Amino acid sequence: MIIQNFENSGSAEGAVNYVLSSHDHNGKKRSVEPKILRGNPETTKEICREFCSSFSNKSISGVLSFRDNEDITDEQKQKLMGDFADTFFSNMKDRVNILWVEHRDKNNLELHYVINRVDLDSGKIFNPFPPGGQTKELMKLFSAIKNYEFGFKQIEEKPLKTKFSSNEIKCKGKENHGFENLDSKLKIESALQMLVKSGDIKNRKELIEFLQDNGKKLSRIGDDYISIEVEGGRNIRLKGGIFSKNEDKDYKQVVQEFKDSKQTFDIVKAVSKLNKIVEQRNSYNEERYTAEKTKPIFIKLTEMKIEDKQPSQPGIRPIEPLQAIASPIETQTHDKQGSTTSEPSKASQDKDSEPQSDNTPVSSGIANGVASAMSAVENAKGQLANARTEIEKVRARFALAMAMKRLEEEGFKAEEEKRRQQKRKI
Repeated sequence: MIIQNFENSGSAEGAVNYVLSSHDHNGKKRSVEPKILRGNPETTKEICREFCSSFSNKSISGVLSFRDNEDITDEQKQKLMGDFADTFFSNMKDRVNILWVEHRDKNNLELHYVINRVDLDSGKIFNPFPPGGQTKELMKLFSAIKNYEFGFKQIEEKPLKTKFSSNEIKCKGKENHGFENLDSKLKIESALQMLVKSGDIKNRKELIEFLQDNGKKLSRIGDDYISIEVEGGRNIRLKGGIFSKNEDKDYKQVVQEFKDSKQTFDIVKAVSKLNKIVEQRNSYNEERYTAEKTKPIFIKLTEMKIEDKQPSQPGIRPIEPLQAIASPIETQTHDKQGSTTSEPSKASQDKDSEPQSDNTPVSSGIANGVASAMSAVENAKGQLANARTEIEKVRARFALAMAMKRLEEEGFKAEEEKRRQQKRKI
């Protein structure tokens, strides 16, 4: 599994229409109709119209894409979508709208998402994927952790691979793609890769000399890219891989050093890194959006056996109860003087207060969670019934969607608790 954002920051309406369309981006009829997993398409469109009209970047869309031989259960999908929100929305997850749609028409599982780039509490723009290296690292960590959890093979990076945009990749081989010089860019890149592979070009210095010797004018040369001047048109930028400086090393050395540096995936280290980034984002959200100050562990490795090795072939690892591998989860609270104290999390309190009788179908904490979620749904329905303006209706629909999502999650918890109780009786 890998996560990828599309380069579409316009209206959410186009993205929603695409993910729900019976035809793919080539106009071909889908063999399997899209399936809505979470969210409301019309609410997503209305939020964009009512809240994001003044934004230049109104929405963001992307996909969690699985290999042909990778699949997960409905229960795992629900957990994956929840972990996605905990990771990329963090303490803003109840204030941001997202639509999830499943695609299976390409013989593999794809979970598409469309996100409104707005905080519905403050009306401020909110970007869950801000530009920069930290976001790229967070996306890689999230994919790696979920691949470990599902028992899938990790994504292998290629040190000399050229970087193309997601839309360029999508349009490869397409005649009418609308990209100026994309065809020329692909031909030049392919030819240079062949010369590198054959050993005729050994490093970037020789690559630059080869281009210049063959009449190409280079407009710019950066640390990780080379731009070729095009007369009367837009310059061609080739980025990453063989076009990076790579400390002036030969390509063979770059590849060998990459192989030597590869180590067994460290799940504990990955989770620690991810949580650190999310906590940094939480701190930013607290200041900019006055978001909640609570800092839970975001990807909870419950009862995941750290000693287990990655399977040699991708496959499905059933969801197991997780055992915390970090310090006990604590909630940070701030007293009136501003000092910070650590208290047991609500989850821990609920656990301590659980009745121990096997005759109890679910714990009191989970039962209270279901009851609270049902109450939130009824309140949201009342809010929607009393809404008068379009903005009030959008807010009410969003509140109802979030309440329904919470009720769904609490329902999953109750079912899991029942199964555990039944196993204990057996």
